[in-house]
Amino acid sequence: MHLCPLYARHPSLKQDLLMISELSIFLRAHRRAALKDLAHRFDADPEALRGMLELMERKGLVRRLPPGTTCAGCCQCDPAAIELYEWRE
Repeated sequence: MHLCPLYARHPSLKQDLLMISELSIFLRAHRRAALKDLAHRFDADPEALRGMLELMERKGLVRRLPPGTTCAGCCQCDPAAIELYEWRE
């Protein structure tokens, strides 16, 4: 099996790129999501996801919503504790 030299040096890079692709698809479909929900959905560490989301934010794909923004979901979470990300068109 032939691997790109970059993947050979950074084996987790391919997994990270796949996760970013899956995050993009999910956020495009759902428009916005809380970091906690994304971590549960993808069975991933919130800190790792935060790094990927920050990269996506720098690329202009998503934006982190201001603290206190409500998710329009169950209304049982403290809005100040929710970290929301939204897909940008």
